[in-house]
Amino acid sequence: MNKIEIKQQYKQSFYNLLLSLNENEFILFNTLSNAVVRIDKEIKEILEKGDFDKLNSALLEQMKKVHVIVNKELNEVNLIRTWRKTHLKNMYLNPRVGLTLVMTYSCNLACPYCYEGDKKAKGGLLTPEKIDTILAFAKKHKVSGRDLKISVTFYGGEPLLNWKGCKYTLKELEKMKEDNVITDYFAGFITNGTLITEKVIDAINNYNISSMQITLDGPKDIHDKRRIKINGEGTFEEIIENIKLLKREVTNEKFHLGLRINVDKTNYKRIPELLDFLKKEGLGNIGISYGIVRGNIPYCSTCMDTPFFVGQDLSKYLTFLWKEAYKRGFQIATRHNLKVSYCMYDRPFSYAIDPNLKVYPCWEMVGEDKYCIWKDY
Repeated sequence: MNKIEIKQQYKQSFYNLLLSLNENEFILFNTLSNAVVRIDKEIKEILEKGDFDKLNSALLEQMKKVHVIVNKELNEVNLIRTWRKTHLKNMYLNPRVGLTLVMTYSCNLACPYCYEGDKKAKGGLLTPEKIDTILAFAKKHKVSGRDLKISVTFYGGEPLLNWKGCKYTLKELEKMKEDNVITDYFAGFITNGTLITEKVIDAINNYNISSMQITLDGPKDIHDKRRIKINGEGTFEEIIENIKLLKREVTNEKFHLGLRINVDKTNYKRIPELLDFLKKEGLGNIGISYGIVRGNIPYCSTCMDTPFFVGQDLSKYLTFLWKEAYKRGFQIATRHNLKVSYCMYDRPFSYAIDPNLKVYPCWEMVGEDKYCIWKDY
């Protein structure tokens, strides 16, 4: 292929993003292929001008391979549409029902920034009778001759306040699997980590519980001002001991424990201290993620003088936090993978269900009647 043909045949991907490191170095991130490439000013200008004939053949092939350069006739939007249609078709043909179960609105903590706010006063419990109703609804998704899987996330409030309901759900799912009503099930917990007991450990080891997320807010002195019990007591030491208990006694090889570290402008500088503490305590091999604290009043999170991060803050603060985690060897996801369905709101057969059997399209909408999409089974 001659130089003219190369220029006429290719274009740079619409999904290339450039981040300047300095005057002569750039990071190129292709959001379609998830490729990250370090390039210099010369390559940047070649891509921008479409002078692909100036690339040596090996570099041209590499750029094509990671989707930085694509065929000029390729409609990348149609490519994504095709992926999405195929993905959704497979989901309809092989349904996986996703249930986020609000086991109770009640919580044993009184975190000042909690976005659930007054919802906790709703209380309530998902009782065995209500859980039977939910699972009967899930079974209706079975298509003749097709597999049916159920994924359950125990949520709240604090889900472990309703341990009886959690355990009943796990028993029923196991029975459904044994009776071939479903092919398999998966369960996970989003918990504040204060109510981990031997009973919970035993369930993790004997049921298909694949995940648990526990939250910390910084070193002890900061955490104990933010994640407090109703009586004002701190929770840091209790949570750390429970994390150690999980690490020590869980034998389920499929189980993944993750730590969510809540961050805002008031605590982000102290997060490296927390990471050092975790490593010192032998907890450096736990995957972490950073949770962006938001106000529980909509306009709180958008004011320029808010303690919460606003959009333009994230590139600065998250980059700092990611680097601190990487330096200490923590597992942390910093790159978005291409998905054709990003969350339960956009996923077929995914439901958030509260103790009143009201159904919502997203777990952050639970308790808000204006977002309820169904309540009559």
